[in-house]
Amino acid sequence: MAESSRVYRAFGLLRVDGTDRTPAEVARSIADTVRSYARTASRKAIPHDCN
Repeated sequence: MAESSRVYRAFGLLRVDGTDRTPAEVARSIADTVRSYARTASRKAIPHDCN
Protein backbone atom coordinates (compact mmCIF):
# COMPACT_ATOMS: atom_id res chain seq x y z
CA MET A 1 0.00 0.00 0.00
CA ALA A 2 2.81 2.45 0.85
CA GLU A 3 4.49 1.87 -2.51
CA SER A 4 1.31 2.42 -4.49
CA SER A 5 0.57 5.58 -2.49
CA ARG A 6 4.05 6.88 -3.26
CA VAL A 7 3.59 6.20 -6.99
CA TYR A 8 0.16 7.87 -7.00
CA ARG A 9 1.62 10.99 -5.34
CA ALA A 10 4.60 11.05 -7.72
CA PHE A 11 2.27 11.28 -10.71
CA GLY A 12 -0.33 13.54 -9.07
CA LEU A 13 -2.96 10.79 -9.13
CA LEU A 14 -5.82 10.39 -6.70
CA ARG A 15 -6.80 7.10 -5.14
CA VAL A 16 -10.41 6.01 -5.44
CA ASP A 17 -11.55 3.32 -3.05
CA GLY A 18 -13.89 1.00 -4.90
CA THR A 19 -14.28 -1.44 -2.03
CA ASP A 20 -17.86 -2.65 -1.72
CA ARG A 21 -19.02 -0.17 -4.37
CA THR A 22 -20.72 -0.82 -7.68
CA PRO A 23 -19.04 0.39 -10.88
CA ALA A 24 -21.66 3.16 -11.05
CA GLU A 25 -20.79 4.30 -7.52
CA VAL A 26 -17.08 4.35 -8.33
CA ALA A 27 -17.76 6.33 -11.51
CA ARG A 28 -19.91 8.79 -9.54
CA SER A 29 -17.13 9.22 -6.97
CA ILE A 30 -14.59 9.91 -9.73
CA ALA A 31 -16.90 12.41 -11.42
CA ASP A 32 -17.55 14.21 -8.13
CA THR A 33 -13.81 14.42 -7.47
CA VAL A 34 -13.11 15.80 -10.95
CA ARG A 35 -15.87 18.41 -10.56
CA SER A 36 -14.48 19.43 -7.18
CA TYR A 37 -10.97 19.88 -8.57
CA ALA A 38 -12.30 21.79 -11.58
CA ARG A 39 -14.17 24.23 -9.32
CA THR A 40 -11.06 24.73 -7.18
CA ALA A 41 -8.86 25.26 -10.22
CA SER A 42 -11.23 27.80 -11.75
CA ARG A 43 -11.20 29.83 -8.51
CA LYS A 44 -7.41 29.82 -8.51
CA ALA A 45 -7.10 30.83 -12.16
CA ILE A 46 -5.39 34.14 -12.72
CA PRO A 47 -7.20 36.39 -15.18
CA HIS A 48 -5.03 37.58 -18.03
CA ASP A 49 -5.29 40.01 -20.88
CA CYS A 50 -6.02 38.25 -24.17
CA ASN A 51 -4.70 41.17 -26.27
